[in-house]
Amino acid sequence: MRLGELCWSRYRLPFAAGFSTAHGAMRAREGLILRLTTDDGTIGLGEAAPLVEFGGGDCDLTEGLLRSLLSDRHTIDLDELIPFLNARFCEQPESAALRCGLDTAVLDAQATARGLPLAALLTNDMPAATVAVNATIGEPDDDAAIAKARAVLAHGFSTIKLKVGLGGTAQDEVRRVAAMRDAIGPGCVLRLDANGAWSVAEACALLAQLAPYGIEYVEQPVPAQDLAGLAHVRRCSPIPIAADEALTGPASARRIIEQHAADVLILKPMVCGGLHAGRAIIDLAAGAGIRTVVTSTIDSGIGVAAALHLAATLPPDSLACGLATSDLLTDDLLIEPLTVAHGEMVVPKGPGLGVKMDERHLA
Repeated sequence: MRLGELCWSRYRLPFAAGFSTAHGAMRAREGLILRLTTDDGTIGLGEAAPLVEFGGGDCDLTEGLLRSLLSDRHTIDLDELIPFLNARFCEQPESAALRCGLDTAVLDAQATARGLPLAALLTNDMPAATVAVNATIGEPDDDAAIAKARAVLAHGFSTIKLKVGLGGTAQDEVRRVAAMRDAIGPGCVLRLDANGAWSVAEACALLAQLAPYGIEYVEQPVPAQDLAGLAHVRRCSPIPIAADEALTGPASARRIIEQHAADVLILKPMVCGGLHAGRAIIDLAAGAGIRTVVTSTIDSGIGVAAALHLAATLPPDSLACGLATSDLLTDDLLIEPLTVAHGEMVVPKGPGLGVKMDERHLA
């Protein structure tokens, strides 16, 4: 199969309600929906939704990279496209979303042509039919965060990820976590995401205070560029540590593993360069005895579906993944939304991604 035509549409989807991280308040998600057509007429869909906060550039830059790619190599065998992109961009963060979108579109086309779910092309094992997922709580107001947590528990979720590091004092952080634990009870899994908000000293002091609240792990307690600091925090912390923003591809995964900087890797295909890169990271982590959690970057339904297929290739005893994010946006751009029931997301069974774009909503 060879690449015939490649086109794209740009979208902007507002958040349904307030959503904050240590990087700031987010008001809308922007990205590109890619449509790849092969020489035999097979269509593959992908999503390229860069995140400036992760050093991933923006949509203007991504469109520029796409135009440059088309001018350089208009026709190419699909099996050669991703190695070509990886060689050209060498895990550059600003190209990660583009590589993810094209990787997804290629796999979608190849799997569709073979009548297989996309996940089947990523593993030799049987992909999972469902993936356990967490609910993400990003409301900066504690009362609103607790109300959201109670609502998602009522819908069957058993794992909650709470955004912390949103400002205030150490006492404010402890109060927020304590109030959340009190609201959700001891039976719900609680994980925290600081998005690099704390210094090494702050993180070590805070994690000692947060340990009594039964935290599964804390994502990125210190800035992404301070890998030595992350390793130090892991050594001093009574709570397991997860690397999030520090993970940008297989090369960074190797550095994190070599420096013993994390107990868990938070894998975002949109940040790490796609599904093939994601599988490489999963294998590296497994070889080092480190667990991997696949999450979206709050993408449209195409990006979430791609990450879901990757998550379906994780080992059966894996931790809950961060994929139940579609309700954070006003639309997922799909005709039929991805299904979440009792804290699990159903992996589409149809060929390729197994989802269909709502062209009217995209327009």
